[in-house]
Amino acid sequence: MSSSQFPFTTCGASGKAVAFRYYKLAGTIIIKNAKGAEHRFTQAKIDEIVSSLFNQFWMNWFPLANDIRTLNNLTERPGLGMTILSAYPRNTAQAQAASYLGPILVDMGILRWSGTHSSIEFCLVSVPK
Repeated sequence: MSSSQFPFTTCGASGKAVAFRYYKLAGTIIIKNAKGAEHRFTQAKIDEIVSSLFNQFWMNWFPLANDIRTLNNLTERPGLGMTILSAYPRNTAQAQAASYLGPILVDMGILRWSGTHSSIEFCLVSVPK
């Protein structure tokens, strides 16, 4: 697959990073990765997630927090993945899509990434509207 087909990657280390693309259609962000998986987030859910992140962390750094083992038993620490899980209850696959939504929100200028590939963290760039 060419990088032009999948111009973005998750924030994981080079051996773990997954290439993907996203686009907006009818108020929904559609994410497709190079392995064929697809995830969708409505703009309303993204707004809910960003507002929740602000309420939890204000402008401080927060973790990716999307480990499948701890998401499944609800012991994952607070962060992007757990916030998605709150917006999509019992949908751990959607919560794991934090790996894609984080970089998308960075691309959109909503989040900043810490730049580390282990202990991945983000923070809000500005107060949500």
